[in-house]
Amino acid sequence: MEIKTIVEDYVRNEFKLSTIWNVIYEMKVENKVTPEQIDLATKEVMDNPKKFGFAQNVEENQARDFAANTLKKQIAAQWLFGNLKDKDKK
Repeated sequence: MEIKTIVEDYVRNEFKLSTIWNVIYEMKVENKVTPEQIDLATKEVMDNPKKFGFAQNVEENQARDFAANTLKKQIAAQWLFGNLKDKDKK
């Protein structure tokens, strides 16, 4: 039962964090991810799926979704941490 509770907490927290990154990306980030960036990241996942936690036979739509979500999360994090850093300087 203890493991189930730990897993449920982890999943709940990851969902909340994903939601926060999505809100930041959609509402605050001005320079959105381009289709070309997603294509390049998808190719990287397809070329080396194990590096990203996928089986060798990863489907392209899975790789594309992962690539797009990862890029958006990275850009949202850069925006957030950049703004926090700027506020610390003031």
